[in-house]
Amino acid sequence: MNKNDFEGKWKFIRDQSKTWWDLLTEDDLVKVDNAKIKYFEYVTRLQLRYELDRQVVKDEIDKRVAEYETAQRSRTVMSFIDRSKLSQPKFFRLIPINANIKLESFYRRSKEDQI
Repeated sequence: MNKNDFEGKWKFIRDQSKTWWDLLTEDDLVKVDNAKIKYFEYVTRLQLRYELDRQVVKDEIDKRVAEYETAQRSRTVMSFIDRSKLSQPKFFRLIPINANIKLESFYRRSKEDQI
């Protein structure tokens, strides 16, 4: 993830940071908010808190953002599918009362034809 992508997703990343990183404090996030280059400051804060290599921190951020976005997309697709199932009318509601009589007579005729 480059710094422009990070800047665009900062609000989302900030919201998720508390659940992703236990050692990251609110003060750290405020410092990242006030930083000129947020991505550099965020990576530095994580690197200092977790004592990890810089590239490992960058890879971990990319992985967590990608996992979350994938989960969000699948939830969106599922909610769309669920809504589409609910919005479709039921077949029995579309059949008028007189049509049931016609269907019954059709079934009787087809059974008689088979005999």
